[in-house]
Amino acid sequence: MQNFIAVGRLTKDPELDYTSNGIAKCTFTLAVESKKGTFKKTDFIPLVLWRQMAENASQYLVKGQRVGIEGKVRTSAYKVNGKTVPGFEIEVYEIDFYDAPKK
Repeated sequence: MQNFIAVGRLTKDPELDYTSNGIAKCTFTLAVESKKGTFKKTDFIPLVLWRQMAENASQYLVKGQRVGIEGKVRTSAYKVNGKTVPGFEIEVYEIDFYDAPKK
């Protein structure tokens, strides 16, 4: 079993969409900073949420808000100019709001 846990800030407002079956899908990117001594690095992690959690996230989350997430890694691959490019996203199954949600 795999688990991915991170705390970070949203880089933009969440985007809500619906599948052809009417299932809610919300996507956004989480900026996660790591420090080791004086060295700082920021990773930008693509996230996807589904169903009621997706609708709640799109309603209450905003750019810059700090959240904690737990999910699993989903990998994919696509072609660009004939070359296969690997990709990934985190499918979130738990989210915690660390800053107050928007009103």
